[in-house]
Amino acid sequence: MLSRVFRPEKRAAVHAAPSGQVRHFAVLHEQGTAGGGGRTSLDYFVESDRGIEFAREAVRQIAGKGFGFVKIWVDDRGGTQAKLHPVVYRPLIQEARSRGLHVVVHQQSAADMAELLDAGVAGFLHGRIGPDLDADLAARIRRADAYLVPNLGLGELRRERVADDPFLQEATSAAVISRLGEAYDARRGVQGPSAEAERELREGFMRLLDADVDIVLGTDAGAVPDHFFGYTGHRELEIFVRLGMTPMQAIMAATSRPAERLGLTDMGTLERGKSADFVVLGENPLDDIRNTRTVERVFLRGDELIRGLLRRRWMEGD
Repeated sequence: MLSRVFRPEKRAAVHAAPSGQVRHFAVLHEQGTAGGGGRTSLDYFVESDRGIEFAREAVRQIAGKGFGFVKIWVDDRGGTQAKLHPVVYRPLIQEARSRGLHVVVHQQSAADMAELLDAGVAGFLHGRIGPDLDADLAARIRRADAYLVPNLGLGELRRERVADDPFLQEATSAAVISRLGEAYDARRGVQGPSAEAERELREGFMRLLDADVDIVLGTDAGAVPDHFFGYTGHRELEIFVRLGMTPMQAIMAATSRPAERLGLTDMGTLERGKSADFVVLGENPLDDIRNTRTVERVFLRGDELIRGLLRRRWMEGD
């Protein structure tokens, strides 16, 4: 799964596991927009020779640190900031590809996708799926061998009272559960998507499936306080199936597809010679995708995690 550099919430969960059993994978998260909210110096990413050279130099530095991916922003945040311009992102992508780096794009408009595909991007994150992502564009994504990470659960989970979910409660402290409930109650009037929006989302999602585009699980976990690592992945799979995937397709979107796209050749499937990372479930997820929550045992690199110990640590945390 594609992720930002670990946030504190994730580090806490990782450190609860036995030493050496968790491997850290991260994609360098750069906000390549004009006016990056003060978080980076990428205000130089503007349509100019200076911006182009700054972009190339940023990629060279990233390559020198051993990262395999560069994430760029081609998104105007609802008209609140400038998009990264093709005059800048084309040489950036060219520089990255020449150094063996894959470029993934945070974008929320299908209108930007064709030119980004021509420039050579590897995948799209947070891509908005709707009427403008038509069959021709879906076919074009497939021909380019690009993939798409929808990140559909972030908005939906903020409209659900996740504090009432026993699956989350068993691995979360009472203080956190209480805080989640209070946060939901404070925004109780927030409405979910209309029936028309749901129909458009499903139709766009099915166009991607019909074109055999690789859809990869990603959750943007940690982006907001009630968007938990781990828990959100299960919820994302439910949404995939609701929109038209089979349970097996959803499971592949969470396992073999991410491994393939991240170049992790020793994981993603259960095969001789690969890392023995798997879960034992009490119920069959092919019957109901929610059965991914019936976790009974967890193995990392062939060693079983002591889930009772982990649960106690999580329940004691805040």
